[in-house]
Amino acid sequence: MLSVCRVNVVVNLQRYATRCLASIVPEVKVDDFDVKNEPVYQYLKGSKERTELEKALKETAGKTEDIPIVIGDKEYKTDDVRYQVMPHNHKQKIAKFYYADAKLVNKAIDVAVETQKKWDRVPIPERLRIWEKAASLMAGQYRQTLNAATILD
Repeated sequence: MLSVCRVNVVVNLQRYATRCLASIVPEVKVDDFDVKNEPVYQYLKGSKERTELEKALKETAGKTEDIPIVIGDKEYKTDDVRYQVMPHNHKQKIAKFYYADAKLVNKAIDVAVETQKKWDRVPIPERLRIWEKAASLMAGQYRQTLNAATILD
């Protein structure tokens, strides 16, 4: 008898929780959202993707990228400068970056909290369009540059 009561309590709690959640979190229907996998590239000798990657590797290895601290829409550079070197060639600097002090870290936290409030008000379909655009750029225009940076870092 006790186990039957326990099951009834659990079932009723699940129903109640579902009803409460449904009243708080709206069910969003998104039209025109197609999810598909990217093609798998082989990077065979002489292939277009390999040629593009080799070009990106040469370009990326031939320069030291300056990476500022970005908070909101502003860039900051501190006096505390560090370098990222290539793992296989410690004499070759691939990136110059800046350490944030406590004041900049707190500023970044404040900006992130405010930005989160704005982002939460963006409708789901608009958020998806933003993410799709970013994914499209990463898979297309910037694919080999990102691959090169990943390989060299």
